[in-house]
Amino acid sequence: MGTAIAIRELVGERPIFRREYAVGLSPGIYFASKVLVLGSAAFAQGLAVTFIATVGLPGADGDLGTLRVALAVALLAFTMAVLGLALSALVTSTEQTMPTLVGVIMVQLVLSGSLFAIAGRPVLEQIAWLSPSRWAYAASASAMGLQPALEPERGSDWIAEPGADHYVMDMGVLGGLCLLVLALGLWLTYRSATDD
Repeated sequence: MGTAIAIRELVGERPIFRREYAVGLSPGIYFASKVLVLGSAAFAQGLAVTFIATVGLPGADGDLGTLRVALAVALLAFTMAVLGLALSALVTSTEQTMPTLVGVIMVQLVLSGSLFAIAGRPVLEQIAWLSPSRWAYAASASAMGLQPALEPERGSDWIAEPGADHYVMDMGVLGGLCLLVLALGLWLTYRSATDD
């Protein structure tokens, strides 16, 4: 949701942005405005979709389990909206956005750990640590007490273990990745204003 809402935004406005930049528009303010509007929309969508998906179901464990899952989904949607804006600043035409979007979604799906076990797989597990979906999935699993079943020789998925400490750690790392993507997006937006 987050990437889809934002990936065409900057590349579609690039000629206008460059004209405005020439007369004093700050790339940082421009990017921040997009993050504020599209990130907030993605965050709200993440909350709404989670609550709609859980209507009539018992919900996650604990008094605030569903809220904790909704916050993980919403922060992931926000982070991916920021990533979508960064990718929009990177691509050179709107035709490049759809293949990029599909690629990002596939990578996030594979590295999340929802399709197959990531924990205990050397190299793949470490690469997955750079994936926002991995940490949001782990936070959701932690909030619901859904420790994924793994082969005994691999051990448990330590980032998805139940408990508030693991949930807070997962959300903290997801927030840190969001800040890294935000810095990357700012740099790419500045670069897109000055490159021909």
